[in-house]
Amino acid sequence: MRRAINDALISACALAVLFIGLIAMDSRLREQVVLRADTATASNEVAGATAQARRVGVVAYQLVKEQADQHAPLAVMLVVGVVLMVIMFRT
Repeated sequence: MRRAINDALISACALAVLFIGLIAMDSRLREQVVLRADTATASNEVAGATAQARRVGVVAYQLVKEQADQHAPLAVMLVVGVVLMVIMFRT
């Protein structure tokens, strides 16, 4: 149980670092995050928050897609490296 919690925390931290890196590199995503953070209040409706999260997700997806298209060989090496790392840590 403790290992599962640790693995989940490590995965969440890795995703957070990736997202922070994307925000630091792309002005469009940074703009969307700042816009959402400024207007996000406790009185917002859940539907509005969902729509905002969807828009930020779309911008993040577009950024990742553009970067993958521009740097396809590097993206392949990254995926292969991550797979090999996971295999090495599991054994």
